[in-house]
Amino acid sequence: MKENMKKTLSRMVCMAMAVGVCLSANVPQAAFSAQIEPSFELAATTVADSSGICGMDATWTLQGGTLTILGSGTITDWESVAYTPWRSQLSEIRTVIIGEGITNVGRASFLGATNLNSVTLPSTVESISASAFQQTGLNSVTLPAALKTVGDKAFYSCPNLREVKFYTTSCSFVNSSTCITNNGTNFGGTIFGAEGSTAQQFAKSLNYNFTVLHDIPQTTKATTTTTTTTTTTTTTTKSTTTTTTTKATTKATTKPITTTTTTTTTTTTTTTTTGWQWGWGWGWWPPQETTTTVQPTTQPAPIIYGDANCDRDVSIADSVLIMQSIANPSKFDIHGSDPQHITEKGKESGDVHQRGNGITNSDALMIQKYKLGLVSSLPQ
Repeated sequence: MKENMKKTLSRMVCMAMAVGVCLSANVPQAAFSAQIEPSFELAATTVADSSGICGMDATWTLQGGTLTILGSGTITDWESVAYTPWRSQLSEIRTVIIGEGITNVGRASFLGATNLNSVTLPSTVESISASAFQQTGLNSVTLPAALKTVGDKAFYSCPNLREVKFYTTSCSFVNSSTCITNNGTNFGGTIFGAEGSTAQQFAKSLNYNFTVLHDIPQTTKATTTTTTTTTTTTTTTKSTTTTTTTKATTKATTKPITTTTTTTTTTTTTTTTTGWQWGWGWGWWPPQETTTTVQPTTQPAPIIYGDANCDRDVSIADSVLIMQSIANPSKFDIHGSDPQHITEKGKESGDVHQRGNGITNSDALMIQKYKLGLVSSLPQ
């Protein structure tokens, strides 16, 4: 009897353990399924001064909250913002400066950059891809005359956006009702553009506020001026008329900028001598002074190529200053209002691409390539 009871108890214990094992095996499996669900989270830490490549011929630099993109052609159309090279620093981006030569802002480039409040687009941008600036903190955007396409949700759900200025008279809107909104359904700001432009038609179709822009540049054509000079010579036997035609020609002359710093060093040596006076009587020789002066010397100051901000170091900050002086001359050019504006010496030092043709976006790009190790020396 006792043996039967023992066997029964033993069987019950084994069954209970088996049930427990099965139950415990199911719980971690469910938890594991939840963990592998795809998700994207921004890193909580701050990473400063980063750079890399964002297109076939485009590079990017993030410094002090300003993301600068230089080069030519298109920025990559990303599958989502999780694939952008600045994904872990998205929350740090406050200003975006895109240089001349870039023709497209890639898909989802700045999707969810809620701290982004300012963007400078070059005159060469022809398209803004889907969701490029969706859910950003932008409050104002100026779109260039070359723009041809505004992608689906390009400026979708931007709560702070109050004005969008179109300097293009004709462009297309992909899924127009979602291109520009504050909250996903409407836009409470103002669309600016030319009278009769597609921007005006876009605003009218969605019942958005529209204001005519009167400062849209007019296209100008180059003209050639021909000057004709007629000289008449008269004699007693016959009259001769001579006509000379002169065509005005324009020739661009570019001279390299050179700066010479004059260092003046004057050394004065005074020698005083005394002695006995020989003559009518003994006495002291009057003090005699002899002065030797070394003439001034002139030495050219060494140029640190790429040092546009004149801090005696070549860094990404020099590239950014060149871009700023071109994009916002009233603030950052040689007579700009900003205390850190570029100087004449800075322009000379920063002229590193095809030296002698002045400061251009190519100089800023060359400095970035130098810092990335893509070129070994400056100038190029």
